[in-house]
Amino acid sequence: MKILSRVGVFVVRKYTGSASNPGAELLMFSHADEPGAPLRIPGGEIQSREEPYAAALRKLHQRAGIEFLPLIRALGVFETRSALDPNALSRSYCYLFDGAGLPDRWSHVVAAEHRDKNCHGADAPDYDGYKSLRLSYRWRTIGADSLGGADVNLRGDHHYFLNADAIPELFETELQ
Repeated sequence: MKILSRVGVFVVRKYTGSASNPGAELLMFSHADEPGAPLRIPGGEIQSREEPYAAALRKLHQRAGIEFLPLIRALGVFETRSALDPNALSRSYCYLFDGAGLPDRWSHVVAAEHRDKNCHGADAPDYDGYKSLRLSYRWRTIGADSLGGADVNLRGDHHYFLNADAIPELFETELQ
């Protein structure tokens, strides 16, 4: 069976918006040219012979313009049948990074040569006619009451790690 390897990049930072509501935020993006598009985390395909951690760093750079962030820990690997290819297994490697010091909001353009070939399906070589993607980044507080919101769409198996067991930092009321 063919294996499609992907990486998911979870970036967290201490929530600084309210002293009465301490906790953490998750870095998410939306497609700037698609109003109402769901929020997602950075990630994508792992290249042939590329180590998953190296792919995570590459995706942070390509998708968000971030050169380097400290790794908190590897979250794990999750496998399921691929939604893109019924004859393939999708294997997702996910990592948690420390996003302290990143801005509250920014936009980043993903050059056409850095887009994954299956970014929007095999039959969509261009993103709505654009050669590049314009992504808008912002922080979102995540808690038990906000999971599964209609505005959050974690691609592939990345949702498997969005819980208090895998990332307790997002669900604690106060960070250490």
